[in-house]
Amino acid sequence: MDSTVDEWWTAIATVIKTEMAAHKPRLSQGDLAARVGISRETMSNYLTGKREMPVPVFFRIAEQLGLTVQWILDEADRRLARDH
Repeated sequence: MDSTVDEWWTAIATVIKTEMAAHKPRLSQGDLAARVGISRETMSNYLTGKREMPVPVFFRIAEQLGLTVQWILDEADRRLARDH
């Protein structure tokens, strides 16, 4: 992946982690992974940038967090704009 794509996925992962912490009750990586149908290790790899998150998994994560994909993308975009 190029650096722009890396930055984008990092911002998306940050939004997901922030929303996991804000979720009531709080969701751990293992909790969210189980709800999405992947292993905790795989979820960790996605959220730390060790593996690229497949789009269908991204959609399932958004659904489990009660968010729209568009909201996550917009929030990631705001974070990127703020950080640059």
